[in-house]
Amino acid sequence: SNTEVIPMTIHTNKNVDLFHQQSPDLSNRILLYKKQGEESPLPSFYVNGSEQVGIGGLQNKINAEKNKQSIFDMKVQFGENTDKLMFVEVKTDIDEEITSADVMFCAIIEKHINAPQVGNTNESDYYYVTRKIELQPTGGSTIYRNDLGFAGNRFTFFIEDFWNMDEIYAIVWVQNAETREVKQAEKVKMYDEKPTIASNTDTLYFDDDNKNTSEEIEIYNSSMGYLELSDVSIDNTDDFKLQFNTDEMRLYPGMTKLLNVKMNAKEEGEYTGIITIKSNADNMPDLLIPVNAKIEKSASPVITTDIKTI
Repeated sequence: SNTEVIPMTIHTNKNVDLFHQQSPDLSNRILLYKKQGEESPLPSFYVNGSEQVGIGGLQNKINAEKNKQSIFDMKVQFGENTDKLMFVEVKTDIDEEITSADVMFCAIIEKHINAPQVGNTNESDYYYVTRKIELQPTGGSTIYRNDLGFAGNRFTFFIEDFWNMDEIYAIVWVQNAETREVKQAEKVKMYDEKPTIASNTDTLYFDDDNKNTSEEIEIYNSSMGYLELSDVSIDNTDDFKLQFNTDEMRLYPGMTKLLNVKMNAKEEGEYTGIITIKSNADNMPDLLIPVNAKIEKSASPVITTDIKTI
């Protein structure tokens, strides 16, 4: 068989449910292998990026990984698929800052593929492995950790005619591009979460230092539900200008929308406004963000001329 398989086994302590305790049945575990040369027919299994040659000792290596801590905690779900497109949506909670080398991959898997040359020939149960039929992206997707400590990623796949949709699922994992260590992985699941909204600021301030610049507000979907923004506005359009992309009013799980606010008023004085964000959020259908400004130096100074007569 020339079955193509992802070259690693994925497991962390937060994904114990990905593995069955009964070692004879590997069919439903996320055991992804790479084949070696003909002179060494034993498959190589990868547990969090650490190689285990052959089936012997594999369970011990898996058990050793169970107590490892990960800074990533992921939720993965299928989106609203169409006849031609499959969407995989990911919300990742991240306990600490990450580096650009930590990137995310998503694979579409078809399970229960028979590959008789794999595993111990005396144990037919080991013949079943999973087959990778699609992977994105080749170099990994960037993870943008927002100010509240989570990130959102979304993957799009074209559905091929040969896919057996009854046997299809998805896996997402975070891997360090330099060390190749797999830091966290999760299998697609069902989530029934109502959409919730959050922002990186409670109040926006302007003063003489930033009155000529644009200030940015980040709006987040902090759930696995779809956050639909119905209206975004500011009540004081004389003194402030609110800008955002009006074409993107749906926020997928973990994703961010940027709002830009500028000051129109530049004269001395105090100015106030309120940004209102209306949505289907279960926690705050009307999110209010006050905008306050205190300008002490006029942008147009008054020039006086003292004329003396001789």
